[in-house]
Amino acid sequence: MREGRGSRAAEQNALFRALESTLPESRRLFEDHLARTFLTWPLTLVARLSVVPGLRELVPWLIDNRWPGVRSSVVARTRLIDDAIAASFGEDLEQFVMLGAGFDTRAYRLPCLRGITVFEVDQAA
Repeated sequence: MREGRGSRAAEQNALFRALESTLPESRRLFEDHLARTFLTWPLTLVARLSVVPGLRELVPWLIDNRWPGVRSSVVARTRLIDDAIAASFGEDLEQFVMLGAGFDTRAYRLPCLRGITVFEVDQAA
């Protein structure tokens, strides 16, 4: 447990979403403009470096070589869940409960969740 902080996994997921958001719009699977706000040192530095031309490609490459599949699976899972949520919503829905939310930002990112009460439930880190 990290007193007063989220879990490392939640923060790493936020980093991977932040990195995806730095890609050109034609290449990214989603945009998470809030992901960087959850990062602490040294991951804030990693996110900042990822916007520098030349380093934008190097940072994900280094992560993927050190931890193969982790970043890409978080990115793919984020898009898959975003699409599943959007596809499952009807006009009469008033509430949405997200379990294991971590540093999730869907309540602010997804248009289908606007005007709906969103509950994010997670266990303390």
